[in-house]
Amino acid sequence: PELLANDPRFARITLRHLLTMRSGIHFDEGYGSPFTEAAAFYLTPDLKREVAGLRIQREPDQAYSYQSGDTQLLAMAVERAVGQPLARFAERVLWQPMGAGHDASWSLDSTTGGVARSFCCLNARAVDYLRFGLMVLGEGQIEGRRVVSAAWLRQSTAAQAGLPGSDDGAQRNIERPGTPNAAFYAWQWRRRPLAGTAPVQPGEMVYAQGLFGQILLIDQATQTVALRLGRDTGGRHWPSWLDQLVRLNP
Repeated sequence: PELLANDPRFARITLRHLLTMRSGIHFDEGYGSPFTEAAAFYLTPDLKREVAGLRIQREPDQAYSYQSGDTQLLAMAVERAVGQPLARFAERVLWQPMGAGHDASWSLDSTTGGVARSFCCLNARAVDYLRFGLMVLGEGQIEGRRVVSAAWLRQSTAAQAGLPGSDDGAQRNIERPGTPNAAFYAWQWRRRPLAGTAPVQPGEMVYAQGLFGQILLIDQATQTVALRLGRDTGGRHWPSWLDQLVRLNP
């Protein structure tokens, strides 16, 4: 509600708009300059101040535009709803129930009363990322324990369709449409398209992606979870490469 003082149109933005990157908020996601909103969010010792300065670019739900600001707003809304810091909430409802073997951490904007940089910076061991992937592969269950609703996972990873927008990419939330690296953006997940389909159609493979080529990929067709960690992409489109690797699994 604090953002309503900037623009009453903030009242029209829903959690679904934030999940699908269709908020209409102005946010420069460029990583090559220290003067973009993405850089400011990463470097600031006061994320609440940066969030308070956000402005509206267009009406919500008109187009897909990936931006870290949507994820940060989403996390702050969750924290306010549950009355807990994001990391504590994730520990209680996800990390411990799924049986993670090690502690994880979330980078904060400051050491005193800090706010989690929820758009990035979740630090965990590979084995626990893979365990999370197995839980997703099991539609919310792992080792017989229900951690997340199966209906929620199906909905959150499903390709979008029938959305408002001026073209097919906007109407189906397609990232980089018409390129070999296209992806269907769901609720903070991406879904690989089927090869050789026109118009492009979603496939079975879903993945979470980090800025430096970190990929957690889940493929229901081959019952495979794959993980790639790293400090840069090395010039490779890792979802495509891991897609080919996973296909080797009979």
